[in-house]
Amino acid sequence: MFIDGLDEIPGDLARKVTDEFLKRADGRHIKLIATCKTTAWEDLLEHNGIPTHLSDNVFMVQDSKGSLLRSFTDQEFSNVVQKYRAFYQYTGQFDLEVLASCQHDPFLLRIMFEVASKHNLPSISYTAIDFFKEYFLHLSKRFDTLDRNMIQNVLIEIARSLYTNNSDEIDEAELKVYLSGPITIPLSPRLFELNILERHERDDLTYISFYFKKLRDYLIAFRALKWQTLLPQAFKSEIEKGERSGVHLEVLNLYYSLTSQEEHKRVLDDQLYANAYAFLSLYEEILDTDFPAFKRSFPPDTPSHIGFVGYVDFSHNAISGHGFRSLKNDEAKVLLIPTVSMPGAWMRENKGFLAGSLRMHTTGSSGGFQNINIVDEVFSNNISPSLKKIIQQGRLDESQNKELLIERIVATCVTHCPDFFQKSGKNASSSYFPLCLKELREYVLYKIANTVLTLQYTDRRIASGQSQEEWRGGIRSASVALEPQEQANIDVQAWVMAKQGKNMAHERQRLQINNGAFLSLLEDIDNLEKLHTVEIRSTPLTTWYDKHRNRIPHLRGLELFTEINQLLESLYLSFVNEYQILVARNFPTLRHNFEYYSYLPAKFSVALDTTDYDPNPQINPLATLGILVQKHRENAEERNAVVLSTSKEIHTESGRRKVDTTFQGPLYSESTAMSILSPYRRYTSFEVKNNLCILRSMVYKQIEREIKGVIAAKIVKYRA
Repeated sequence: MFIDGLDEIPGDLARKVTDEFLKRADGRHIKLIATCKTTAWEDLLEHNGIPTHLSDNVFMVQDSKGSLLRSFTDQEFSNVVQKYRAFYQYTGQFDLEVLASCQHDPFLLRIMFEVASKHNLPSISYTAIDFFKEYFLHLSKRFDTLDRNMIQNVLIEIARSLYTNNSDEIDEAELKVYLSGPITIPLSPRLFELNILERHERDDLTYISFYFKKLRDYLIAFRALKWQTLLPQAFKSEIEKGERSGVHLEVLNLYYSLTSQEEHKRVLDDQLYANAYAFLSLYEEILDTDFPAFKRSFPPDTPSHIGFVGYVDFSHNAISGHGFRSLKNDEAKVLLIPTVSMPGAWMRENKGFLAGSLRMHTTGSSGGFQNINIVDEVFSNNISPSLKKIIQQGRLDESQNKELLIERIVATCVTHCPDFFQKSGKNASSSYFPLCLKELREYVLYKIANTVLTLQYTDRRIASGQSQEEWRGGIRSASVALEPQEQANIDVQAWVMAKQGKNMAHERQRLQINNGAFLSLLEDIDNLEKLHTVEIRSTPLTTWYDKHRNRIPHLRGLELFTEINQLLESLYLSFVNEYQILVARNFPTLRHNFEYYSYLPAKFSVALDTTDYDPNPQINPLATLGILVQKHRENAEERNAVVLSTSKEIHTESGRRKVDTTFQGPLYSESTAMSILSPYRRYTSFEVKNNLCILRSMVYKQIEREIKGVIAAKIVKYRA
């Protein structure tokens, strides 16, 4: 026989039920399995110092009477959460603080899921006042109807006493005195049996506290002190009476998270909110004005409106960490989230992530947003680091850069789509070109569809329990082995989707295949087609890629010199043009601060310098060759031009410039052929072969050299 929840009925009745059952079951083939909370267990085993029938008959488990079920293990809790998700049809994410509490309190977990599902909340956290209302209501329903109002009043008054003393606990004797008035309010044992209150013994005294501290804070703010009913000035007066520590601070934090009254929030956050708003306004103004073409590459990776998320520490009146989020509907531009005053505490939070900020960070220079230099903070610790990363990852807007798009498509395809060339009937020695963009798009859509369909199939198998589960260090992983026929069916479906032109990437949130290479490839194909290109054909640069698929050319001597000279003129003209287009497109208000851009349009001479060439087969020949570039004094044309020259001609012109007192500007520039034709950086956000990024390396390297000075000039202007 099973009896669940012996602690849910009065102790005398529970002892009577078990004793009567055991007496009648004596000598029969009947066993009793009963459950109760640990707080009631000892009272069931002994009454007035006399062991009960249950105590005499209960099974011994590890030298203890009965089997103690402790808090869920990580594995057990994960399974429980999955079952709750399935039952409530809820897929939102958990606040880590809430998740930790729920692991020790299944009743809390149930209420959380009920409220989140009922109100369609985006996540499970302590920021929904409906949760506390429902939680308090469900607790009250666990008492007899006649006792509910009394129990609610008792809890509210206990909470008030803790706030009055600014203490997490109170001496039981003091509490009884506090609760005794014209009408004495009893302290029901059920409050402890149901884990609403808890007792602690210390120094021969008994202390009372709330088991669930957030309930205490809710009762204080909304039921005892009724802050939500106060006018802003009255609320300010009440807050000034309290301290920014202990229970006072915890109540303040919860009230700030739950209240919908912006006037009350301004009482608490005051200058912090104003500084955060000004900080956000300047940040977004700069992105909209100076970097509109690639605004989406800056945090929070959106072309639309931006919001500020900050962790606010009211004990020090400071913002301890901040980030940005993409705003939806009527979301607040500035969202401050209370956090505890503990070094690094904000790093263990996911509240910012739940609010939409993918990256929260802190800087000492921000001064907690109290005495912040907004211009310096926006530029030095937000714009500049982000811009540096954007350039290093090649995430400027290249939609108008035909040659850069072609090169990145080739590099991505060769690196991540080798089977595409096999499918196209090309072997290892065949030319990559011509490369049909329509066929490539279909192939990429197939790869995306195959991945998404496989993940969806895997999800269904895991949900139905048909998977291999493994736990390592508290991390759960589940794997599903697909049968050959299952994989074949997925392949057929994926090709159908691809041929229909359907991109399934949006059916899987934050889908990343090859670190975003396939999604980038689709975007590049779309942009190239808008530039009226449907096929990538052989050019001097793509011919070089075709012939020299390794970093070190196999040619030597005159044959190598001829090969490089066939490339140089076209390569440098592409570099100048693509650089000019990219800077004009991405830096419309700043382009004239780029020194190299200010020269253009211009005419250049380029030459291969073979003076130090070493034919030693053990040495990379590109390391001993130089490339000289010289800007002509005048350019009568309105477009860029590059002519192939010789090192002798460039040095001769350089000599003339040295003795010409009217000449201003560089004599010429010099690089090793290896630094140009065998780049060590790729300037992409995903892995590709570096030796297929010659042009983009030249363009982005030039921008990278100049950007620091460009931003410095912008800062000076804003300071003024």
